[in-house]
Amino acid sequence: MSFFAIFLFPMLLLEVYSKNWNEGSLLYNVAMLFGSLLRIVSAMALLSLCLHIFDNGRASIDAFKHMLRRFVPYFIVTTLYGMMLGFGLMLFVVPGLYLGVIFQFAPFLVLDKGMGPIQALKESLSLTKQVRWELFFFDVLVVLANLGGSLLFGVGVLITVPVTFLAITYVYRGLLNSSGA
Repeated sequence: MSFFAIFLFPMLLLEVYSKNWNEGSLLYNVAMLFGSLLRIVSAMALLSLCLHIFDNGRASIDAFKHMLRRFVPYFIVTTLYGMMLGFGLMLFVVPGLYLGVIFQFAPFLVLDKGMGPIQALKESLSLTKQVRWELFFFDVLVVLANLGGSLLFGVGVLITVPVTFLAITYVYRGLLNSSGA
């Protein structure tokens, strides 16, 4: 949980101070770029940490050993995933939900298995093939848990987000083990 706060604090500072800067100014644009990079690295770090905790039973600095070497493929796969999700949601919501379910493990595969973006998307498609409805309902529960956490003045997400990331990691590892990959 303290790990999550380490990344959250600089993002909150950026949010507070960026309101004082003129939109479009160099300082504002640099701060927004830094904030975007920090969000990507935070997500990578949280996924890496969850995988490490699941595999080793505890948190360790070793979780981040190979993470930054996978920044570019992670950035590409999450960008592709986000674009597909956004486009699918614009097409009457259902296609977006479907794409969200079938490709949700692609970022895990990039970090965990060192796959390239396209390979990770294909493998996520394969992993989710037999359990798409179950994953959809699981994802709904994850969203509801995080919404519930945000209702407590946003403080609850400091608990619900790490817990739901660990739950998603558990599902990912289970699917990976059952597929024999």
